[in-house]
Amino acid sequence: LAAIVVYLTATLLDVPSALTLAVLAAVFDILPGIGFILNATTAGFLALVVSPETAITMVLILFAYMMLETYVLIPYIYGSRMKLSPLVVLISILFGGTVAGVPGMIAILPFIAAYAPVERRWLRSEQLEETVGIHNEIAKK
Repeated sequence: LAAIVVYLTATLLDVPSALTLAVLAAVFDILPGIGFILNATTAGFLALVVSPETAITMVLILFAYMMLETYVLIPYIYGSRMKLSPLVVLISILFGGTVAGVPGMIAILPFIAAYAPVERRWLRSEQLEETVGIHNEIAKK
């Protein structure tokens, strides 16, 4: 989604190398925190080729997108859909990055999100219904 926003914004503002900026935005968006800074800096400097106003507009649009992503999209996707707390997401991404770099950061979240359903299924197969009931009660809180 970050790549699409950057590509459309750069194209509309006539910033050169819009596709390259979009690819960089997709890579930078994986990195929590610093990704936005790298993205906005790169896009802002390249937009300076057009004009200072274009650079400011580009950075402001990217900032608005970052706010939308941080406070709306990520909590919705990771919180309500994947049922992961923000702390679990952050620790998982840091662990995946430490072990396997950027590919590890991308690959770790589906495994973390799959843990709870796999555990419930395993507990049911082991006929530990009482434990499954306790897990379900905890999940409701």
